[in-house]
Amino acid sequence: RLSERKDGTAWTAQELQQLRDQQVTLWQNADVAHRTLAVAVGNEIKLLDWTIGRLLERMPMRHKGAVQSLAVLEHAGRLMLTSGSDDGVVCLWNGATGEQLPHTVIWHGGIVASVAMLGHAGRLVVASGGTDRSIPLWDGASGQLLPHAAMRCQHWVTSVALLDHAGQLVLAAGSADGVVRLWDGA
Repeated sequence: RLSERKDGTAWTAQELQQLRDQQVTLWQNADVAHRTLAVAVGNEIKLLDWTIGRLLERMPMRHKGAVQSLAVLEHAGRLMLTSGSDDGVVCLWNGATGEQLPHTVIWHGGIVASVAMLGHAGRLVVASGGTDRSIPLWDGASGQLLPHAAMRCQHWVTSVALLDHAGQLVLAAGSADGVVRLWDGA
């Protein structure tokens, strides 16, 4: 529960009001120990240590538009965040420093409604989807589109997920028509 710290003590009214005042729209657990939350506040992403009720100081992680989706993953010993926003941009961030990683911005032709990440076959794979109906699948280290990455839905994409099924990369996407589609990401 967000109303209590990990040690079971309650946050102060002032601490909870600070979160409410920030107008947090999204949050994701941001580490394996589940101590840190990545929170979206308008166009900015902040990290919060919920065990002590404090925002962690990092470089600001900002989009030009409001953040619509966050994905968090520890990959190769690093905390990675991916965000998608209504400015049509997907960014990959180093969670330890707040730095935007090079070669990791993908432009969609509309709002990015969902992002996902997965460590697969030694590389960081990123997927995104939104109102332009496209679902690019790309290498998080290089920013290069992966083969078979021209997947599209009939309606705008509401959700994407990546999974490893018996060593095979699988992309799942839900769309506004209520259909979930699966693709072999290999």
